[in-house]
Amino acid sequence: MNRTWRDVLRMLLAMVWLVAGVASGPGVMAQAPNTTVLIAPLDGAEVHLGEEITLAVEIHDAVDLYAVDVRTSFEPEFVQVTEVKPGDLPAPEFIIRRVKNNSTGTTWYATSQVRPTAPKSGDGVLHYITFKGVKEGTAHLAITSYVGLGEYGEDRPVAPPLGTTLKVLPARPPETPEPPTPTPPVIPTPQPGERAFSGHVWQGEPFDPGEPMAGVRVQLYGNDNPSALGTLLDETATDADGAFRLKTSAGYAYYNVWERTPDDYQSTGALSGEGGIKVTDDWVLYVDVGAGSYDPCAFWNESTTPEERRRTFEGHVSLLKGSSQHTGEPKEGATVELYGYASNAPAGSGLALSAADGVLLDTTVTGEDGVFRLTTEERYAHYALYDPSALDAEAGEWAVCLDAHWLLYPAVPGGVYGGNVFWERPGQKVEVPTTHWLPLVFSPPLPAPYGGG
Repeated sequence: MNRTWRDVLRMLLAMVWLVAGVASGPGVMAQAPNTTVLIAPLDGAEVHLGEEITLAVEIHDAVDLYAVDVRTSFEPEFVQVTEVKPGDLPAPEFIIRRVKNNSTGTTWYATSQVRPTAPKSGDGVLHYITFKGVKEGTAHLAITSYVGLGEYGEDRPVAPPLGTTLKVLPARPPETPEPPTPTPPVIPTPQPGERAFSGHVWQGEPFDPGEPMAGVRVQLYGNDNPSALGTLLDETATDADGAFRLKTSAGYAYYNVWERTPDDYQSTGALSGEGGIKVTDDWVLYVDVGAGSYDPCAFWNESTTPEERRRTFEGHVSLLKGSSQHTGEPKEGATVELYGYASNAPAGSGLALSAADGVLLDTTVTGEDGVFRLTTEERYAHYALYDPSALDAEAGEWAVCLDAHWLLYPAVPGGVYGGNVFWERPGQKVEVPTTHWLPLVFSPPLPAPYGGG
């Protein structure tokens, strides 16, 4: 913008009056006018400890205002100023001062319009001040000095400025997000008609015919809930060729073909037939299949010792102090249980984990060292460690933590699985819900070889 020397002179004149002549220049009030300046709201404001609030320094009934110089005070013990922002009256076209001092508890704001902008009248905001609560208590906010000028440096007096108070309230408690409500899986509608499931059981490495295994039990279950086996529909033993055939006319959304691996063997692989999904090496799931025959379905087993089949889940129970202080001190007398689950729906269906649906495989009570050790040779699609009195938990390798009480493993093979921790407090046991939802996708990498033995 091109400015004449007269415009610059007027602007400098305003600056002289504002910056140098606050106490003795045209800012001296000759009478009690109708124009008022104040910090709003006059009845006081509130802010929580650690949070911010922005208050307006307002002017009402201004007459031909062109430049202002405003200084305020506050109590820095209770509040600190984080920002001073221009208002809209007068227009902040040439900002002369915009200063905050949290040591002395003061702010200084001065601005002027520039021609050809005309002087302003009416109501508006001189500037904004943002405060942050730093200590509980009440801070008094005051306008300690005000000078208003017209376009040619003439005085624009106001009535005595009005301050306010800002009360600092205690900090808000942290928000606890509401846990999402789990959505149960959509259950397919069962279709009528006979279904037949057939296949073979082999001894040897997966996907090679190998030696046929005779006399191996294979069962067929039906259920409309994928989180449990359901109803036993048919059962058979493999013939001399290792072949089996299972059939049913009962209509279910899910059909489970379960090879009951002999005690001296471990499952090493499975092949699902048409419409089937391999869940574990001894388990195949069929989802929403209609009447018809479904083959080939095959299972492979290898001879093994009880030690090779044994799964050992280890960890310890420690004391928790306060709301979250993990002391590491062992908790004696804590009960920890091991459950097996036939949760055999495909990943992504959302499974409900309930203690009532699981099979209790082992239980123990911790000694002075707080250590627990639970073992099983049984094969399940999931294994879960459960501490009914825990307030926090940490999962070891291959496991996931569902909540403070449940640690979940997939169908791990024989081996030792440690690093699990539960935290409790001394005192009475607590009642906890027994139903939780498995993650939508639970497929951590498994130690080789992956097997159901």
